[in-house]
Amino acid sequence: MVTEAERNRIAAILSRISRHPTAEGTAPHKDVFLLALISVFQGVGGGQNRFPLDNRLDLAFERYWNRFVPNQAHLPNRIELPFWYLQNDGIWRVVPKPGCEAIVQAFPRATRRRILECIDCGMLSDEMFAIFKDSETRDFLRTMLENKLSERRTGAMPAHFSENGFVSYLNTLHGTDANNQGALAEMQSRQPLFEEIRVGHELAPAILSMLLGDGRDACNVILTGHAGDGKSILALEIVRAIDPNVSFDKKTEVTSGGVKIIVAKDLSEWSEAERDALLDDIACADPNVRYLIVSNTGALLSMFCDRCRRISSDRVTVESELLGALDATGESAWFSFGVSVFAVFNLARRNNIGLGMKILGKMVESRRWEGCRACPCSSTCPILANREILRRNHEIAFMRIAWLYERAYAYGGRLTMRQLGAHFAFFLTGGLNCQRVSQLSIRQKEGYRFFNLFWGDDGVQDVRDAVRQLRAVSLMREQGFNKFRSPREDRLLRLGGATPVRQTDPSLAEFEERLRTLVPAGASEDGGEREDNEARRRRNYRRAVYFLGSAVGSEKVLQGFERFLDGFLASPKLRDALLWRSNPHQFNGNRLLPSLFRVLQEEFSGIRFAEGGTGGDRLYITLGGRSSTVRRSAQPVLADCDFSRSFSVVLDSDGTPVLRGRGHALEGVELRLSIPFLDYITDRGRGVLGRGLDRAYRNRIEAFKAALLEWLADTQNEELVILRKNADGSLSPLSVRIREGRAGKEMEVL
Repeated sequence: MVTEAERNRIAAILSRISRHPTAEGTAPHKDVFLLALISVFQGVGGGQNRFPLDNRLDLAFERYWNRFVPNQAHLPNRIELPFWYLQNDGIWRVVPKPGCEAIVQAFPRATRRRILECIDCGMLSDEMFAIFKDSETRDFLRTMLENKLSERRTGAMPAHFSENGFVSYLNTLHGTDANNQGALAEMQSRQPLFEEIRVGHELAPAILSMLLGDGRDACNVILTGHAGDGKSILALEIVRAIDPNVSFDKKTEVTSGGVKIIVAKDLSEWSEAERDALLDDIACADPNVRYLIVSNTGALLSMFCDRCRRISSDRVTVESELLGALDATGESAWFSFGVSVFAVFNLARRNNIGLGMKILGKMVESRRWEGCRACPCSSTCPILANREILRRNHEIAFMRIAWLYERAYAYGGRLTMRQLGAHFAFFLTGGLNCQRVSQLSIRQKEGYRFFNLFWGDDGVQDVRDAVRQLRAVSLMREQGFNKFRSPREDRLLRLGGATPVRQTDPSLAEFEERLRTLVPAGASEDGGEREDNEARRRRNYRRAVYFLGSAVGSEKVLQGFERFLDGFLASPKLRDALLWRSNPHQFNGNRLLPSLFRVLQEEFSGIRFAEGGTGGDRLYITLGGRSSTVRRSAQPVLADCDFSRSFSVVLDSDGTPVLRGRGHALEGVELRLSIPFLDYITDRGRGVLGRGLDRAYRNRIEAFKAALLEWLADTQNEELVILRKNADGSLSPLSVRIREGRAGKEMEVL
């Protein structure tokens, strides 16, 4: 934490820096230059008190200039001005090259050519360098500079108000208005604040190893996926790991250890002639040149398939091999184009929620929030309140947020990295900027809580732009989370006391009390809308309990709270499935067998059991089955087996439970139990009939039945078996066979 004395010392240093007056106040060159110095100091190879006027410093200065001083032609974008004139302020000095001391002393004015010819580098004063070396004081200095430049860009602000540039940056990510440049990877590559939220991708080391490897370990790489999956950001990370100063464009070349890496991205923007030239180079298979191709699927197919004759192949073969690689579910797949081999990584096939949650963590933990503490609005600012609540309750809140995304993902609702980042930014800021916050009333600020903004509303009304623009908001609404009703939590809201929210964070007690008594904005005080207001209040409270609540007390209380979580998630097995994935030792497949047997028996025979009944332990496949439109009390049996002896439930390599046949004879007879299927069999075991089974899972059950029938075909006796459902819900098999009797052939029923 930056002390008050350090704050005052940094403010005093900045106040004595002379700045040239302009039509809009003072020239921003020195402030932008200091930000560029901080960026270079933190960069690769930084940390030293030596700053030459090189490409790194140039790029950093240009990025900050484009951000804070856009479209001001009367101000020259010239880094040499602050590089030279900052000497006058006692915090910077230039170091002449050997033999150029007298020449530098005689400089009448600074020019870029003179600096490059005669000056070796610039150095900070001891006092300023001490500020740079300490991460907390350095971040505080950066925040003060950014706030000042933001105020200059947006115009004069009230004396009591300060602008946090990090909040402005977050608002460029969600795209609910025209200020959405932060959603573009090209803009992020030039945005200094991107480093505040950037998270290293787990694939980057593997791809770097492939591109820079020797012999058989070396190969080209294809990165593909949906728009917004983070392909370009991952490619940028790989490129910057080789050369941190490279300019990232649609075709970028970097060299390391004698190997040239050519990055070709956004193939849809390439002309036919450019694609032809790229394929010609790839076909040459130069061992010292590797290719990283970053593109959406359509442009990839077009480029390789339209030019298949270059490798004497046909379109069907090339297209089939490429589509197979793109559809692979493993870490990577392989695709060959002539003698050139590519490792294919399809980001659309990966669960990106873990990576996304790391980005949210970086947003919340960023030191750029430090500047908000000096703002008089900080005690009532909803943006800062959201950040502080998430920071203090990181473990619980982040886990509950991830559960919601995991539930949507399990049911087919995948979000790209861009959509996740947009959602994070929105439920932190609500689309508010610092100036707007200063204009809100206390009552209006109550609506901008992250657990309401997560769903795209302020607790009462929809935030129209968020509902319309943010895919994550619409996806969360589609899942039906907010339809859950919990009498237990509603009762706690009315009675107060040791409620789940204040059990987690006592500082939320005051907020909870306001939620209990406050009439939602827009409601009539005379009770004309009382019923709707109460429904909203209960819904908002359930949201707060889900994101922040915890249970303390008896086993019964804990079980009740866990039922609340499962009910809110609309998934009774999601939390268990995620636990098994992270900790396989917690898995016990035997607990799933009874419910699974019940569902399979109902699907294979069409017989509905009474609650608690299963019909025994023998699995029957009947002629009528699930597809029969008429439920018969007796059905012919095609095959049967002892379920518990023939099958077990085990965890697959990816943490998914699988019903798998035992022994060599049943090898390959298996059924994957994904989360929706686990939810279905759990609800059926409890007698819940509301949840249906998706057609895709019914198809998997039919495929499992076909494989089982193929195995059982050779094990069944040549007799007719009739399956009958008894009045008590049990099943009775009747065997009918023809035998030779005294009077001839007789029918025997067992």
